[in-house]
Amino acid sequence: MGESLYTPKPLTDIFTPNDTDINRRKCRRTQPMRVLALGLGRTGTASLRAALQELGFTDCYHMMSASVENPPDCLMWSDAMAAKYDGRGTFGREQWDQLTGHCQAICDWPAVAFAQELIETYPEAKVILTTRDIDSWHASTMNTVHWRATEPELKFVAKFDWAAGMYQPMLSSE
Repeated sequence: MGESLYTPKPLTDIFTPNDTDINRRKCRRTQPMRVLALGLGRTGTASLRAALQELGFTDCYHMMSASVENPPDCLMWSDAMAAKYDGRGTFGREQWDQLTGHCQAICDWPAVAFAQELIETYPEAKVILTTRDIDSWHASTMNTVHWRATEPELKFVAKFDWAAGMYQPMLSSE
């Protein structure tokens, strides 16, 4: 598979707010996957993540996990998308365990795009489907997620910022 290339966070990176830099391809499952929350973003997934963690689920993977907490995760999500949507390579249990092996739960985008694969990979996990009124969901999505994914500034910053350079291509359909 043409895996997206991992590069360590450069010492000169002053934009990434923390120093999390984990190459998940070297990771393995350390926690059982217990909950798959497979509703779309903007349906309360951030609140659900916080609630699951408050209830004791050892980490809950969310879009923030990739976009802010560990940007190199975006590379593996891009590989998963290439395998599913472009037929390039494979992405199976081993890769899911590498990417989410530190988590007992998962929610939000991009996981929701892999609902069937995650349910088949972790049949023992409970499934939660979050929903929201379609009109308020659409308005919220257009004002937040869509704006962020299509803003020209992010594409520009991705040319020289380590984290944005992994995050922006994952959002882009190019």
